[in-house]
Amino acid sequence: MIRGSVSVSPTETSPSKALHSILSFCLWAALTLTAIGIAATPLPAKQCPTGVCSALTFFPRKTRTTRTEVAPIGPLNTNAQRLARGLAPKPPVRRSPTSTISKRQQPSQVPSPFTSYRGIISLRSEGSDTPYYIDKTSYHSGHIFVNTSISEALVVSFTSPSSELSARTSRSFLVGAQLLMENWSYGGEFPLLGLVQGGNNTDSDIGSGSPEYLTLGGIASPGTPKDSIPVYANNSYTFVTGQNRTSESAVWNADLNTGLLTPQWTNTSRTQPTTYLFTRDSILYAGGDLEAFTANLTFGIEAEGSQEKVVPLLAYFVPI
Repeated sequence: MIRGSVSVSPTETSPSKALHSILSFCLWAALTLTAIGIAATPLPAKQCPTGVCSALTFFPRKTRTTRTEVAPIGPLNTNAQRLARGLAPKPPVRRSPTSTISKRQQPSQVPSPFTSYRGIISLRSEGSDTPYYIDKTSYHSGHIFVNTSISEALVVSFTSPSSELSARTSRSFLVGAQLLMENWSYGGEFPLLGLVQGGNNTDSDIGSGSPEYLTLGGIASPGTPKDSIPVYANNSYTFVTGQNRTSESAVWNADLNTGLLTPQWTNTSRTQPTTYLFTRDSILYAGGDLEAFTANLTFGIEAEGSQEKVVPLLAYFVPI
């Protein structure tokens, strides 16, 4: 035996050495298994209530798509456009009756069938160059007077409806017009220039061989219609004198090319004799026979021992 060494007998070292090997193997096995268990353990997942996650598996997951810009479209004004886009048609619109009425009350763009005329009346006598005009003043007599001053002339106006125009020798001729007096002294009450039964007449008829006459005066609106027989309409002569006289207002025929104005009286029998204009003592008259009228004169003013002369006249419309 060598000095300083420890001798171990086989009976003492063999069991402990085996035990040491067994313990080392067990420790190695435990460490290995622990490492394998940690590696195999899954990461914790997001938890959800029981029964909810299983229900979600029945719905397909939506995939994210790239947004595509759509070009804007105009307003869908028609049902065809709406149907093409897969939309329902628009509901019907109820129209208000008042809107239709208001549209119909608007003035029409159709040209008016009337033509308006405005002017003065020039009176001419045969063989005289002196111009005469119908006076705008009545001088409180209810008569129509004549003068020579254009500044004092009566202004009249009238319209020519197409239904009243007729062709006479290829010219436009207005029949049965009413003349509106714009500035006559009695025009407010009696605005229409018409014919009134003479104050000394025994009836309302005139004609060849008859001394009966008519005086010009104002007639109240609306006057009398064309071709009317004499009627007791309100007039300036009756208003001033108190004598109830017949009258007519739609008595003027107008040649729209030459301006010639001619009166036309209608008798009670509806005959229409030629009607002449004349003046005496500056008062404007009309009649069917100037000679018979002159021969039967029983009224008037005497000047220097002789009666005023009867002067036939022609009337012309002069536009202003």
